[in-house]
Amino acid sequence: MDAHCREREEGALDTLFGVRREDVDGYVTSSQRASLGWDGREPGQRPKWGGGPLRAECSLIEERIEPREGAVLLGCSEYSDAPLGFYAEHGQGKAVLFNAAPLVYLEDRRRPGAGRNFQKFFGHVIDLSGVQPLVEILDAESGEALTGWRVWAFAHEKANYFGIAPDLDISQDVLGAISGEGGEGEARNVRLRFSKTGHIYEARTGRYLGEGDSVVDTLSSTTTRLYSVMPYRVEGMDLSLDGRTVRAELTVSAGQPGEHVFRFDRYDAQGKREFDGGANVVAENGSAVWTFEGELPEGGKIVCRDVATGVFAECGQ
Repeated sequence: MDAHCREREEGALDTLFGVRREDVDGYVTSSQRASLGWDGREPGQRPKWGGGPLRAECSLIEERIEPREGAVLLGCSEYSDAPLGFYAEHGQGKAVLFNAAPLVYLEDRRRPGAGRNFQKFFGHVIDLSGVQPLVEILDAESGEALTGWRVWAFAHEKANYFGIAPDLDISQDVLGAISGEGGEGEARNVRLRFSKTGHIYEARTGRYLGEGDSVVDTLSSTTTRLYSVMPYRVEGMDLSLDGRTVRAELTVSAGQPGEHVFRFDRYDAQGKREFDGGANVVAENGSAVWTFEGELPEGGKIVCRDVATGVFAECGQ
């Protein structure tokens, strides 16, 4: 319809997506399985059921639509042979229409291994557009993409951060035990391939995982990870104490460090941390100064940790 709710002769985006409707007034939908594929398809060629490598339950499949000239079909429905995917090129641009609603994916994606067909199909659509994933999570042995994870990416100056958290059905009982659909704490070796290259750290555990764009690590349904990708390796930290003033500075493998955050903590002679005696301090160019209140206990010490990499140093009176 147009802005005044009058029906158009054809859809406003039909030409863009390569769609032609046989009967504008005969809008009919169905729910059935779809066969999805994209290899070796010629424009206008009608795919056969089972001709694609993927199967998925789809809802709201619009019937009575055909491809325009030049459009490539990416799949069809099982019973009515309705086209499921349209791919059309326009100059340097590309358009893809998925002629269905993957409603079951809303629940399936939260279970280990489920929703994989939809993920592969839409992953291929994204590949067609030239968009690269922020992080690929693959089985370390088979190389198969794993489902059930969410990714958060954040870039800050010279550093890139990637948060990985489970997206499964997690529950906690009245005694505090945590379990997930993938099994209680079930861990597996995975290969993570990042969209950035550099020196890779796992910030929560302070592990250095090497240089490059990929690492092998363990993930489970009840753990989270925060990976830091740096253009340099943090080789150490210089820490000095002058009265109540602490100075900390990172040493790196090449160039000048960017902005980091340091965590300062005070410990007594028995090694017990003072819970209200520390601070987080922004370290411009990898350097920061912190002045604490009161006096450091005799035999006590100051510990400073770089939050992004886990590198730390300590000093005392």
